Amino acid sequence: ELGIQRYSKSSTIQEGFYYVVQALSPVMTGVDLLFPVKHLASGDAIFLPILLNVCGSSVGFTGERNASYSGPLDLTLSEAKQCLANNNPWNLEYFRNSASKDSLRDFEYAAICSQSLVMLNRPTEALWYLDQIVSVDIICEARTLYDRAMIWSRHLAPQHRDTDYALSLLERALRLTIKGSSVDEVIESALLKNGLALIVARSDLRGALALESEAIASLSSLNSMHRSSLSSTLATLYSNKARIHSRLGEFNEAMSLCNKAIDLDSQTDAHYNIAVEICLENERNDWATQYLNAMPGGYHTSDHAILRGNLASVSGDATNAISWYEAALELNPELVDVRLQLAQEFSESLEIDSARECLLQLSSEYLDSGQRCRRDLLHLELDSYQWDVQLEETMVRELERLRCTYPESSLIAENIEILKAKRVALSNRSNPEASI
Repeated sequence: ELGIQRYSKSSTIQEGFYYVVQALSPVMTGVDLLFPVKHLASGDAIFLPILLNVCGSSVGFTGERNASYSGPLDLTLSEAKQCLANNNPWNLEYFRNSASKDSLRDFEYAAICSQSLVMLNRPTEALWYLDQIVSVDIICEARTLYDRAMIWSRHLAPQHRDTDYALSLLERALRLTIKGSSVDEVIESALLKNGLALIVARSDLRGALALESEAIASLSSLNSMHRSSLSSTLATLYSNKARIHSRLGEFNEAMSLCNKAIDLDSQTDAHYNIAVEICLENERNDWATQYLNAMPGGYHTSDHAILRGNLASVSGDATNAISWYEAALELNPELVDVRLQLAQEFSESLEIDSARECLLQLSSEYLDSGQRCRRDLLHLELDSYQWDVQLEETMVRELERLRCTYPESSLIAENIEILKAKRVALSNRSNPEASI
């Protein structure tokens, strides 16, 4: 009981493991252990049986399974896909571990395993599953190359990413499909160009724009019968092209494309999300509100709550921003970026204890380097509120330490000045005569 209580209050999974194992150590060796499921309701719990099995014990669970923890189930392929669609990769642990060699050769099976590991921030393992695939046709091979490229360009740790290699993988995939005449090959070629554009956009926005235009043109060249069934794919390409125009500062062109995407696929919230994000980036809050009000999912999706929170945040309404971010987390507790943003709002509202509590609920295992950097900056910011105003050099020294920890992050230098400014603001609030 002591171990489980301390587990639930720990800030990381490793700390939780330490307390649980410490509490159970007298009876660990070779003993079957039963855990009450109600105490282990989060996705983190899937790691407990792994740890304890290594220690030589077998583990079971008692009581009804909580809705957010379903344990190792023998899932079908369609059920596994649904888990991914519901942003629930934890339930696929058994699905992956029980796979036969024949299953892993199948693209669909291995791709699901790989995608779930990417969602768990375990990209190296995800690549291993893609390596097991035996391609049976051009489409299968092209999609495998695409998935590998996305991992190499976006999901590996920053120091291990290789954009050039990712581009070469996508170019290989394009060569396989570019000359194809079948509808599937034309579609696959368009999707590959879209993937290529996502990577190229980091250094060449105009080049990325040309690739998106080519992809749209190739799908538009299909006859009307096929185009009608491709409306959602075309809408996605329009939305991605809108993002690029926005980054180029071409707001009107971006919004025109957003409207095209919504006209083609009006029942998908993602296109409204992109339109809202572009409006917020360009300080068109009134436009953002109109798109939010038109979203088909209404107030019942986490995406909608996040965007409402973002709108309130940029409008300076911290109270409503906090309410919306909390609503999003109730719908999906695993939204790391939302929890970080909620902690930021609490910090800026000087609700220090709430901000700390929010950060303690983050599990390090699911944070990428950028998220860990932001978390550590928030911890530093919260600590700085306890320092004397004159100790600015302490903040700078701590930031320099973080700069060494996260050399790829541009946030550190920006935060040196931000934290100084916040310390001055806090000093003025605590000492009104100083501001006068």
